[in-house]
Amino acid sequence: MNTKMKRLTALLLALVMVFCLAACSSSADTEETETEEVTEEAAEAEAVTEEAAETEEEPAQEDAAQEESADSAAYDTSGWEDIKFIVATADNENDYSSQCLQWFMEQVEERSGGKLTFQVYYGGTYCSLAEEYDNVSSGAIDMTLWNQSSNSDVFPMTAFIGLANGNQEALDMTNYLVYENSETSAIYEKYATEGNIKMLGYLPAGTSLFCSTSEITTFADFSGITFGTMLNAALWESLGFNVVSCAPADMYESLSRGVVDSVCQAFPAAISRMFYEVTDYAMLTSYSAVCYNFLFNLDKWNSLSADQQALLEEVMDDLYDYSLGLYDELQSQWTETWESATGNAIVNMSEEDAQLYIENSYKMNYQTYSAIAENLGQAEDFEVIADAVNEYLGIDCRADVE
Repeated sequence: MNTKMKRLTALLLALVMVFCLAACSSSADTEETETEEVTEEAAEAEAVTEEAAETEEEPAQEDAAQEESADSAAYDTSGWEDIKFIVATADNENDYSSQCLQWFMEQVEERSGGKLTFQVYYGGTYCSLAEEYDNVSSGAIDMTLWNQSSNSDVFPMTAFIGLANGNQEALDMTNYLVYENSETSAIYEKYATEGNIKMLGYLPAGTSLFCSTSEITTFADFSGITFGTMLNAALWESLGFNVVSCAPADMYESLSRGVVDSVCQAFPAAISRMFYEVTDYAMLTSYSAVCYNFLFNLDKWNSLSADQQALLEEVMDDLYDYSLGLYDELQSQWTETWESATGNAIVNMSEEDAQLYIENSYKMNYQTYSAIAENLGQAEDFEVIADAVNEYLGIDCRADVE
């Protein structure tokens, strides 16, 4: 091979090597670029998927929040003006009745978004028990937790009803006569309106406790012992009790000195007055009376919107269940206190004694309140109420006490 031929061959070989190197470099760059593109596309796809998932999740969370908001705020209160109600009660702040009142006020404030609030006076600091009705009627206060027996001379038909066998039955009976029975509810509304009153709802007064220095299981056991009371002496005597006049404030001392052998007080009062220190035995009543009435000034009530009125009525309806549950809880605590202090179990009153007490009470109360109603010119309406009570309870309140 001559010199020219060798040079030509070397040149061709060099060119082939250059082309090969260029091809290899191009292939590597392409693969790297494709890998980067695939990686970027995968990342973008993952991002799109996550974004779509978040987008789907957000409406679900918003829907849940909206549903929760709808459940907790059934009323559109955005256009409501702020209203503060003035409330007064003769009961003390820690009493069962006041605890129910506090729950009512808290629920109204919460459900109205703070638009409806209350300023409350406890323990008769604004007005006495006997003055509550007149203060609501005149508008001096907006609402009270009224003990309806305190103004029987004004509204005898409210004082007459509400005694039944147990808290639930007492509430059911009162609601039936005051709100559900068309004939009797019209009568109650008429006299409430005349007094510039809205009767919003009721609370049960609860059970009572017979406390004795000797063992008691039935009414018959009271025939040989003295019984101290200032109220309804004729009723207790009709049940076979030996009545001795004794004011509630004197009961503890009278029991400790042996002036009386037994007394009967509302269960919480018997505990707060520590009768378990001076008596060993107790019998719990099964009967209960509804005597707490949420009274609202009618002018104030009529100044409220339909939604505001509906909210107050809704909370009142819910208060019925709350009050019954609260009373059961408190009664368990009172029972434990008594039994721990005396070492003796509280005896439950028999159904026979409870029925006898209820019947005799209505017979006695009929004589008292029908006379008041007649003096007020309400006799005809009172007789309608008496008929309804007889029908509901299956008794004859006009019969003589046996």
